[in-house]
Amino acid sequence: MLDVLNAEQELLNSQVLLVTARRDAYVAGFQLLNVMGAAEAEDLNLDGGPLYDPTVNYNRYARNWSDWDDGPTIRPVSTRTASEQAASPLTPVVNSVTRPRQ
Repeated sequence: MLDVLNAEQELLNSQVLLVTARRDAYVAGFQLLNVMGAAEAEDLNLDGGPLYDPTVNYNRYARNWSDWDDGPTIRPVSTRTASEQAASPLTPVVNSVTRPRQ
């Protein structure tokens, strides 16, 4: 019985080593592409949507005094959280911001 367990452990160890070797080969391939300058998204034919264009980001912030500027002011958009029944004039809406007067 112990021989079977040892053999299964050796099989598992060799499977882990195989997966690790495949991963290392994959990473080495991308490192080689990166060194050659061919690891860009355009070169790899990725279909993940629009690619990042650094010139757009540069043009957006080029004339700012600091890099803390967040660009154009973003206005918050809110929606109602109370249901229509709770918003009727007969039923007051009480939440953490609006409290009834005492």
